[in-house]
Amino acid sequence: MIRRHRARRALLLAVILLGLLYVAGWVVTGRRMPAHAAIGGVDVGGKSPTDAAKTLRTKLASRADEDVVLTHGKQRFTLDPDELGLELDVKRSVTAAGGTRSFDPRDMAALLVGERNTDIVVRSDRDAMKDAVARIARDVDVKVVEAQITFTDGKAHPRKPVAGRVVLRSATAQAIADAYLVTTKPTPVPTSRIEPAVDQAGLDRALKDIGQPAVSAPVILRAGGKSYELPVSAYAPALSVRVSGGAMKLVLDAEALAKPLTDSATGIGQKAVNARIDIVDGRPKIYPGKPGVSLRPEEMARTLPLVLTKSGRERSLTISTKVVEPEFTTEEAEKLNIKEKMGAFTTNFPYAEYRNINQSRAAELIDGTMLSPGETFSLNSVVGQRTKANGFVKGFVINGGVFREEMGGGVSQVATTTYNAAFF
Repeated sequence: MIRRHRARRALLLAVILLGLLYVAGWVVTGRRMPAHAAIGGVDVGGKSPTDAAKTLRTKLASRADEDVVLTHGKQRFTLDPDELGLELDVKRSVTAAGGTRSFDPRDMAALLVGERNTDIVVRSDRDAMKDAVARIARDVDVKVVEAQITFTDGKAHPRKPVAGRVVLRSATAQAIADAYLVTTKPTPVPTSRIEPAVDQAGLDRALKDIGQPAVSAPVILRAGGKSYELPVSAYAPALSVRVSGGAMKLVLDAEALAKPLTDSATGIGQKAVNARIDIVDGRPKIYPGKPGVSLRPEEMARTLPLVLTKSGRERSLTISTKVVEPEFTTEEAEKLNIKEKMGAFTTNFPYAEYRNINQSRAAELIDGTMLSPGETFSLNSVVGQRTKANGFVKGFVINGGVFREEMGGGVSQVATTTYNAAFF
């Protein structure tokens, strides 16, 4: 019994002693840095946290204003630390290196033995850093070029896929912070390569299996009991093969397809023709309007690709059509009951090529304009902008009492003539 009692007493004393040592170790860890500690290469081993902080500030003070330099290939980006709000976080740097109390036995052991090398901790302005990384990304990012096949002159023209590149923004911000106060050497911009969804082999297969068959022969369209041959030239400009869902697929642009389908060369769709009233031999004459035939380009854009990779009899399509009435019908023209010419006016002008062009173009645009009682005529609205695209050239105008060259010179005389014809 005595021996057992002594053993228990000795164990209890040992536990108490160990606990006291553990508490003492916890107290000391907050008062002394590990024996062999370095922060960002600055030796702070065995110092108090306060002295370690002073040493860190002193050693790194000379580097505080040094620019951070990032590079990508031949591109170089110099960043001002003040603009990014970069500054040394002394407290967190010392804490991370062991300058705080700890119950971890390893931290206690580090007070006497072992090495501890940690990086400095840097603060920054988050928004400024984000903007700086975005500027770098604008210069370094390269959009991926996806494979594509377009069709001109009735032939398939492939576009090779090219990998893209994107700046890893979080990693770049971290790279800037890591380089500050540590190195003046350029740091590479972290990037990632972006592979195209379809590689060259996939493009080659699409060219063989889709692109070339798509323009290999006309398509037979059946509508209203008749058959029409839709030539390749009618649909090819609206056709493309693009990446969709990771694969190459035929795409038809309905808007681009609309005009070729109503072209007289195809003989399929016809535009509606408005009724027209002209003065012939001094008397009004009505030219009847004509209904048109619409081929529903949206429907064609959905269904035509289904047969473009086929051949023989399968290269045909039954389509629906609808009659489109003119916006201005013969009946509407007759109801106007126009009986005579109400007014006319003539002005003369000396020969000049720009007048011939501009005044003729303005008259052409005005010709056929119809006004119902109570409506307002605006020459600018009818003629439109005097631009090269609208058929006008530069000519002389009087602006502020000074002759100068402007687009549409001479059109003011058309305005004067039109006004007088209406006035009288």
